[in-house]
Amino acid sequence: MLDLEIMDHMLLQNGELGLKTSGSESAYVYTVWTFDMGQRTGAVCPQGSWVSCVSGYGGIGIVMYPNGVVYCYASDSDAYGFAGAEIELNKIAPICGN
Repeated sequence: MLDLEIMDHMLLQNGELGLKTSGSESAYVYTVWTFDMGQRTGAVCPQGSWVSCVSGYGGIGIVMYPNGVVYCYASDSDAYGFAGAEIELNKIAPICGN
C-alpha cells in the first residue's frame, strides 16, 4: 500500500518540485528525481514540463510521466537517459502534462 500524500509529492501533484540540484533542469524530493523535459535539446515538451524519475545503480530507471505512463528501463552501462523514449511515448499519448 502506498501513502497517497507521498505519491502526490512524487508525481508532482502538489506543485512542489523538490530541492534544486546543480542545474535548473532537475530537482530531488522524497527519493525521486524530477526533470524539466523542456530543457533538453530537441525537446518534445515546452520548458516547465516536469517528469518524475527514480533510478538505481548502473542504469535502472522508472520514469513517471504526467499522462500516467510509466516507463521502465534497465541498463548495465551507466546510461540513465530516457529522452529517446519521450519521443516515442509522445506519439502514443501526449506526455507533456499541463
